[in-house]
Amino acid sequence: MPRLRDLIFAGALLPAQVACGVPQASQNGPATPAASPTPELLRRENYPSLKRHAERWAAAYEREDYSALASLTYPRQVELMGGPEGMAKILSRALKAEGTEVLSTVAGEPEEVTRVGPQLFAIVPTTLRMKSPRGTLMGDGFLIGVSDDGGATWTFVDGSGGRNEAKIKTLLPAAAGKLRLPELGPLVLESGP
Repeated sequence: MPRLRDLIFAGALLPAQVACGVPQASQNGPATPAASPTPELLRRENYPSLKRHAERWAAAYEREDYSALASLTYPRQVELMGGPEGMAKILSRALKAEGTEVLSTVAGEPEEVTRVGPQLFAIVPTTLRMKSPRGTLMGDGFLIGVSDDGGATWTFVDGSGGRNEAKIKTLLPAAAGKLRLPELGPLVLESGP
């Protein structure tokens, strides 16, 4: 059986797995920058909209509002998933394939904010509870927040499938190797069916 975490948490990164190793140009220039700026750690308290946007992302995921979720997801990821409609199909298919239902998604306090060139990146821990044929499962994950406007607005990449640098490099080439991605434990069975 495929790992449930891979199907559910990383469902949003599925197209990136397919696209890995295929350099693609984005609207902001080439996929691999010629020179990578040195990351600069910043105070997370200076970005109050980060937590609000992460909570909106989590709420949209929880209620399976794929239109709202697409608007809060990093545009390159939405593009790789076939636009908002493709993203909705992939995510709903991943949930149905395993017979799961999202019970709750909670965005925690952002851990750090890193500036790499003109972009800001942040790690936001998440906790997901879901109902599955095996019972109620709970697991930790994280979002990678991205801001292109100095922290006023944020979009997110669900990094909860694990520390897959190839996926990060495909979606966020400027941040590849520059973020401290959390280690994630296995999903925990809270209660039986």
